[in-house]
Parts: sequence; C-alpha cells; structure tokens
Amino acid sequence: MRLLFLYWLMKKFFLFPFFIACICVSCTFDAKLDSSLVLAKENRKELEQVLKHYSQDKLKYQAASFLIKNMKDYYWAEYTNGENYIRTVDSLCQITDFVITDFMADIDSINNRLNKEIKKHPLYKKYDLKYMTANELIRHIDLCFEVWQYPWARNVSFADFCEYILPYRIGHEKFEDWIGLYRNEMKISIDQFISNKNTARDICDSLVCKSAEKEFFYATIVPDMSLSSLLYSKIGIGNCKELQALSAFSLRSLGIPVAIDFTPQWAKRSMGHGWCTLVGTDYQIPFLYHDKVLLGEHLADMKQRDGLAKVYRRMYSEQDGTLVSLQPQEEIPPLFEDKHLKDVSEYYFEPMDVTVTLSVAPPQKKEYAYLAVFNNREWIPIDWGQIKNEKVRFRKIAKGNVYLVTYFHHGKTCPASAPFIVEENGNIKFLVPDKSSFTTVSLKRKYPDKEHIYELAKNRTVGGKFQIKVDGLGHFIDIYTINKFPKMLAPTSIIFDIPVTATAFRYLSAPDSNVYLAELEVYDEHDELIEGKIIGTDGSWHDNGRDKYKVFDHDLLTYFDAPVSSGGWVGLSFGGTRKIKRIVYVPYNDDNGINKGELYELFYFDKGWVSLGEKYGDNSYIMKYDKVPRNALLLLKNKMKGSEVRIFTQEDGKHKWW
Repeated sequence: MRLLFLYWLMKKFFLFPFFIACICVSCTFDAKLDSSLVLAKENRKELEQVLKHYSQDKLKYQAASFLIKNMKDYYWAEYTNGENYIRTVDSLCQITDFVITDFMADIDSINNRLNKEIKKHPLYKKYDLKYMTANELIRHIDLCFEVWQYPWARNVSFADFCEYILPYRIGHEKFEDWIGLYRNEMKISIDQFISNKNTARDICDSLVCKSAEKEFFYATIVPDMSLSSLLYSKIGIGNCKELQALSAFSLRSLGIPVAIDFTPQWAKRSMGHGWCTLVGTDYQIPFLYHDKVLLGEHLADMKQRDGLAKVYRRMYSEQDGTLVSLQPQEEIPPLFEDKHLKDVSEYYFEPMDVTVTLSVAPPQKKEYAYLAVFNNREWIPIDWGQIKNEKVRFRKIAKGNVYLVTYFHHGKTCPASAPFIVEENGNIKFLVPDKSSFTTVSLKRKYPDKEHIYELAKNRTVGGKFQIKVDGLGHFIDIYTINKFPKMLAPTSIIFDIPVTATAFRYLSAPDSNVYLAELEVYDEHDELIEGKIIGTDGSWHDNGRDKYKVFDHDLLTYFDAPVSSGGWVGLSFGGTRKIKRIVYVPYNDDNGINKGELYELFYFDKGWVSLGEKYGDNSYIMKYDKVPRNALLLLKNKMKGSEVRIFTQEDGKHKWW
C-alpha cells in the first residue's frame, strides 16, 4: 500500500508538471502557427490547404509549418510603374552588341527617370501570408525536398535545410519559381557534378569561377525595390543585394545551404556590405557570384582596410534575443526592428566583449544604448546593449576600430560616451581631448588613399621625368626622375637646392602611362608661380577630350590622357629665361588632397564635433593647425566641395586614419 501511495505522489507532483510542460510547449508552437493563420485572413484557407496536404508526411509538414509560422514579416515590395521598370531593364537583356559605357548610361538614365515617377506613388507591401497560394508553396516545398536528395546535400541537417535551402525568398523580391528554373538551366552541370562526386564546396567554387567570366554591371536599383530574381540570371545588374539573390537562389536550387550575411556599416568607410556564406558542418565560407578572388577570400582585403566591426546573418525564422523581441518601450534604430537577425561575428574575427561606463547623460531616460561607428557623416549603430547602473556591455566586438556609445533619440544618434579605440591587443583607449596639452597637426589629405586609385597613379607615374630646355640647346634635358612614389596621393613638391635656369619645361611620361597627369605647376626662387604657353603632345586617347590643357585647368579631377601610351609629354614655354626653384605635380587622383584657395575646417570630438577654426589652403598644399588638443579624435572638412571625410588621430607627426 505504501508503495502505491508513493507511486501516486510521483504521478501527482512529478509527472503531472511534466505533462503540463509538454502541453505548454505544444500550445506555444500551435499559438505561433495559429497567429500566422489568423493574420492571413481570407488567405487562411490557402495556407491550411498546404498543412492538410502534408498531414501524412511528418517532415514536410514540419517544413511547411516552419515557413508559415515565420512568414509574418515577409512581403513583396510593389511600386506603381515598377513593372515598367522591370520590362524596360529586361528589354536591355536582349542586346548583345553594346558598349559598356553606353549601356551603363542607359541604365542610369532609366533609373533617374523612373525613380521620379515611382516615388510619386506609395509603396505597396503585398504580405506573403495574404497572397501566397497553396499551389505555389506546395510546389516550392516539394522542389526543395527533391534537391535535398542530391549526393552533396544528404548530410545537411533538417535545421540547416529549413534556414538555408527551404526559404522561398531572401528579401522583398517578387516571388518566382526560381528553384525550378535555375535547376533546369543547370541540368547538364548537375549530371556532371553527380558523376564527378563533387562536394557542395566544389560546386560552389565551380559556379563562382564560371560567373566571374561574365560581366556584372554595378548600378543603383530603385530604392527599396527588388527586381525579379530571375532577371539576374540573364544580366548581372545591381549591387551586393542583387548579387546575394543571384548567388543564394542559384545554389539553393541545387540543395546547397547558403546564408545571407552582412555588415550594417564598415568601421573605416561609408556604407555596409552584404555577401553569401556557404554553410557546412565544419566551415563557413564567404563569397559572391562574380568574385574575382578565390573562394573564401571575398572579405580578405576588406576586413582590415574597411574595418569589419559586426556581422549579422539574416535568418528566415524569428530569432530569440533580438532587441525588438524584448518589446522595448522606447524608439530603436531601424536595424534592430528586424526579428530575423543573428549575430555571427565570431565566424569572421576573434571577438571580444566591451563594457563602457556612460559619461554623457541621455536626453531623456533610456533603457538601451548603441555601439556606433562613423560613416563619414554620422555615427551609425551596429550593436545594442541594456543600460545597467550607467554601464552598458556589448558583445562580439572587433578589435582595431574606433567606436562611440550612443543613445537613439528622435530618429538620430547622440553621444553617450567619449569615442574609444579597441586596440589589437584588446586594450581600450578613450579619446578624451586634453585641453591642457596641445600638438601641431599637418595634413596633406582629408580622406585616406583609395588603394585602386593609388596603385593606378603609382604605376602611371613612376619613371616619369621632368625636363628643361635651355638657351643654345635644341632638345630637353633631364632634371628629375620620379623613382619613388609619395606615400600619400596628394600634390607633391620637388624643391631644388639651386634654382634651375630654363626657357621651357616639360613632364615626359613614364612608359605605357599615357601621361595621366592631373596638374603641374612651377615656381621661381621667390615662390611665385611661373606661367607660359602650354606645349605638349596634341590630342587625347580616342579623342576623349582629356588633352594637355587639362594639366593646367586647376581641376584635380581632370587629367591628360595622351593619344600615345609612351612618349607623351606636356609642359610650358616661358618665352624667355626663368629660374625654377620648385615643381608641384599631381598624378591621377581623387581630389581629396589639400588644394590652394579652398576653405577647410578642422574639428575634434568632445560630446560632439567642436571646430578649431577655418583656414584656406595655400600653395604649400599642406594644411597646418597649431594648438590641437592631444588625445583627440579629429576630422577635416573641405567647406567648398566634396563629401568624403574621415576621422583620424595625429600626435607628434604620427597620423592614423580610422
């Protein structure tokens, strides 16, 4: 009897709670699915038809449930005149004989014209819950299960299958039968992959290399409007978002799991970036179609140069622990309104956690603060943390970048701390200006060199010669050869210890360079500009208008593109004897150097940008400020033109762009 009583107690107090817990789990699952069905309204019967169709197939039923219960936030962005845009771009796909520059001009013209028309009308969000048909969803699920049976896909787990193969969309593009069409187009390749016993990694590598053989045209797509995904397979046009769609849909149609990863904002330049990631049991490989680098090296150069600070993965399912899931009672940045984000930074760099004491009071009571990086104009949030005892902790942060903790108020960020550097050794250095100790700052540029422009200018300049003609001598003689390119792309001075006497002066191009000189000046022993008659090689490369006169037009963005690759030259005839003390030359460049006659302003950051005054550039082409607070984050702006600026630190001649 006692044993029966104990058994009864166990059932009552142990098994019963377990039974209740099981019911609650079931209710939670059903509640989420039911919630989606309720939101579907008149379309509920279509979605229920899908569930009924798979009622005897447990795995496909789970897959259908996964799609439907996570479908709430997905929609197709439809614009008035949007179809006209797609048809117009599609018509350009039929053109096979075209000049790239003309084609891009047509694309830009279409964008500019249709943008104006499209923006006159509201955006219509056609939510999948209300418009997805049973036939569409059933066909898609069946095809996904078919491709899951390919030899290279059989080891993909059901969880990875649901997130990285099964989803029918990755953004707000129009829903299409992409899996069937892409797979049919690659039928011959599929047979070869099976015959060769290729792995998913082999196939991805093969298709990325094949795509790199084709042209891709980078163009600005109508804001927030995603074109037909199938259009990308005909002609590569768009930006990284369009490349993500092309890459993901193509590979997922073969049963290869592909994730959508992105950094919301680079830490050392403007903009963010998105790419695809090949997901395996023991690897995460970043790539994009049309890559010109080896598989897996998509981010190799960008990580350090551009500053990879945070990486998110856009999952199909809603993720636990997102900020929006906590139902904050204050406004939050748009990035964190996404329920589908997963922080995957650890796949891309060795992360660390950072705890910061807030030193600036919020404009009103705030529960959350945000880690931000600078995008050349303002501080952009990339992570969030909950404020506790005037401190906030951020997780999975990259080293080697400058950050600022901010609040989010009335749609904008505002400082919550001093900016700080997370050094490579993990130390934190706060940039609090020392107004009792000062340094001198000298600058030749307001923005870091762009590697591709710098290398092009270097290759076209090294080997170039400066020559003079003197009385009684009929030919030019060398006075200086550019054997070493300057470390920074900016106006460069060559100063002679003893002035050189000449009646004419010229620059003779380096071999195979087409001259590629932007500006040229000569100064006398009194540092006065010497003028003369422009002389040199006549014409321009294919008559593009970039002739010798561009070297003296005081515009650093124009340059001489000579009609001959070697032997081209440009210079001045003085009409008499002059003494040359200094030469200033400017190679092909991006016009981010210091220019004479233009107004600049230097700022340091102290709870906001504080001006150190305005100054005009002079013919030294160097901007110099005395009495700059030490340990300050700085920013130099050209007040007359240009938008590219970049934060930096500089003390005792040691300059560092951030």
